[in-house]
Amino acid sequence: MIDSDMNGRIKLYVKFTLKDVRDFCISKVYRGTFSKILLIPYFILLGIVSITLLISLFTFQRAPELLVFVIGELLILVLICSVFEFLPYLIMYLAYRNNYKKSKSIRAMQCYEVSRESLVISSEEASTTIKWHELFKIQEFKRCFLIYQSSAKILILPKRCFESQEQLEEFRNILKGCVQREKLKLKNYKLTYSSPDYCD
Repeated sequence: MIDSDMNGRIKLYVKFTLKDVRDFCISKVYRGTFSKILLIPYFILLGIVSITLLISLFTFQRAPELLVFVIGELLILVLICSVFEFLPYLIMYLAYRNNYKKSKSIRAMQCYEVSRESLVISSEEASTTIKWHELFKIQEFKRCFLIYQSSAKILILPKRCFESQEQLEEFRNILKGCVQREKLKLKNYKLTYSSPDYCD
């Protein structure tokens, strides 16, 4: 849920889900153009393998042993390429999922209060106030914002927690006015999915 006022203050309630964890891991692993380019040969390979399988089914109908061999080799090739392509994501996701399931604080409802003075993150257990100049950097991705307190400590703000595109733009405007330009990496993606959390 979002509350906002005319003084440039926004309040978001965030209760992390495993889908948020998956979106975060995808953003981290496939964040660069080079990582996305590497996906192209993989999908081309899948297309070639699919066509080859169809051709083999007609070509080797009278030689089932050869057909089994060809299909087996193609599937092994796809498996090896899949491991190299998705292993980094899988390792990161399993590690963060394990932390998510073990930590009650991660699964607890959190309140993000955004103003031009600071970012305040609070829960039932604690409250933290972060001045904008103290942040290491902020990155925008299609499904979330990553707020770096340091190069190793990251806060995740899922975009689904915004109720509208207008509220998202208001948040961006606060960042543009309060965070140093070199620390800010905004992409201005449109809000494609909204599912705000609500505080009891």
